[in-house]
Amino acid sequence: MAKTCRSMMALLIGVAALLGASCGTPASTDTPMAASATPDSTATHSPTETPTTESPVVEPTSPSEDAERAALTALYEMVGGDGWLHLDNWLGDGSICEWTCVTCTDGHVALLYLPDADLRGAIPPEIGQLQSLRSLVLFENQLTNLPPEIGQLHDLETLCLAYNRLTSLPPEIGQLQSLHHLCFDYNRLTSLPPEIGQLQSLQVLNLVSNRLTSLPPEIGQLQHLTWLSLLGNQLTSLPPEIGQLQSLQTLHLTDNQLTSLPSEIGQLHDLEALHLGYNQLTSLPSEISQLQNLRYLDLSGNQLTSPPPEIGQLQNLETLFLGGNDLASLPPEIGQLQNLRSLGLSDSQLTSLPPEILQLQSLQTLSLAGNQLTSLPPEVGQLQNLESLHLGGNPLASLPPEIDQLQNLRVLGLSDSQLTSLPPEVNQLQTLEWLSLSDNQLASLPPEIGQLQSLQVLNLAGNRLTSLPPEVSQLQTLETLNLSGNQLTNLPPEADQLQNLWSLDLSSNQLTSLPPELGHLQNLKWLYLSDNPLTSLPPEINQLQNLRYLFLSSNQLTSLPPEIGQLRNLRYLDLSGNQLTSLPPELSQLQNLEQLHLSGNPLTSLPPEVCQMDVEVDIDITPFCGG
Repeated sequence: MAKTCRSMMALLIGVAALLGASCGTPASTDTPMAASATPDSTATHSPTETPTTESPVVEPTSPSEDAERAALTALYEMVGGDGWLHLDNWLGDGSICEWTCVTCTDGHVALLYLPDADLRGAIPPEIGQLQSLRSLVLFENQLTNLPPEIGQLHDLETLCLAYNRLTSLPPEIGQLQSLHHLCFDYNRLTSLPPEIGQLQSLQVLNLVSNRLTSLPPEIGQLQHLTWLSLLGNQLTSLPPEIGQLQSLQTLHLTDNQLTSLPSEIGQLHDLEALHLGYNQLTSLPSEISQLQNLRYLDLSGNQLTSPPPEIGQLQNLETLFLGGNDLASLPPEIGQLQNLRSLGLSDSQLTSLPPEILQLQSLQTLSLAGNQLTSLPPEVGQLQNLESLHLGGNPLASLPPEIDQLQNLRVLGLSDSQLTSLPPEVNQLQTLEWLSLSDNQLASLPPEIGQLQSLQVLNLAGNRLTSLPPEVSQLQTLETLNLSGNQLTNLPPEADQLQNLWSLDLSSNQLTSLPPELGHLQNLKWLYLSDNPLTSLPPEINQLQNLRYLFLSSNQLTSLPPEIGQLRNLRYLDLSGNQLTSLPPELSQLQNLEQLHLSGNPLTSLPPEVCQMDVEVDIDITPFCGG
């Protein structure tokens, strides 16, 4: 939802830049020469010449300028101008084009850009006097209504009042014949006036997160509309007239209460993206097959038991999300989607993989997580273009040997899959970069794991590992290693060869000591050692010069090595829940430290050097300095 609004905001900011505006830096195209003036541009007299002290001649203002000044003054007074944020030069005697967040073109107000300025209440009727206004941008305020006079702004192209408190729109909004972009996201609208269908120039309509329960039939008259976002409303149905939006390319209907779609949706021949996730759809009309330009279809989180066979006719479809449904089966026709690159079937109650999926030769991403799969067919190896395969949350006892044929696979998710051993075929995946095996029942790793020469992320959290094979040191590209929640009692010294490692999680194990070689991990930035029975740290920890975050809570540390003070880049140090009775003065050398957690230790005081540090300290004793 936020992405939709951010995209619109970026567009509006672009409009502001086009007009020469920057909120907080008054700008006007009235005085092009002003931009080239230097601070010394008034010093045009010779050294002996005395500048004149005559009062400047004040040019009379035009009636239209007086009307615009009156309109802006009324706005200031009506919506709490005295409390506005970052606006301190309104109501001055100078040109209104110099007022903050006002931009003029040819001497008239063209852009009014007042986002997040704490505007409160009703916009005054005088707003209609800004006859040259092209963009009105007032998002993230507390405005409660638009006056009927808004319809007098015949040159208005952009109107954005997202994140306000509007409950309705005036019928006169239909008079804005030049309007291209309309943005009312995150308001309290319960309906739209039928006159919205008169906006014949409208291209973008954003109505995210309102309280709409229906749409007027007249919405079908918006023949130039290319983008319609109704995400996060309370729509239970769509009018058949929705099919008349012949220019529509993107339709967002996620997170509503739709139980069905009108058959006329098949008339949206230019539609490229259809977002229908998290509704209450139990079926789709067969006419959906007519959307021949559709490239993206999200049906996740509905109540579908099977998509219609006609879905196989969407020959340009590249992304299909069906996860979170109660899919008893998939139609064989799904195998006809030869351009499909991403298929989401997670959390769909599947007990077997439909063989037709194996015909999807363009498939790059396949998500089958959270189903009831006990095995995969051997033919899965035929998906030669597959790059990402998510199988976590299935009761898989093993993987088919043919999985080693997926020579383009970069991501493999096998978390929570009841695995007791690592399938040997995984070790043949030479392109694998990300491997998750967390929350299984692995008691050991095969030496062959060292063959994964492209691996960057390895997640083994929540298993039963008691040791690591020395061959793990061969993973020279590894950057993140998560071993938390196992039963490790030590690390192999060879682990110091993981020179690209920047995150190492060893929390919640049974480590009583750390090998001195740990200090050789020169690129390490994050080190998690919490919830172990560590009693001491090796002095060599001082070699971790790139370390930023060090977690040592809930151990049995009774002291710290003075060398810890040499971790010059350390920002966060958690020592809470240990047995520390004192701290080394060298701790004060941690010049970049921002947070120091010491609670749950039997400390009675801190060294004076530590007390002088400019750092946020969490500690039980009060006062903790000077004792």
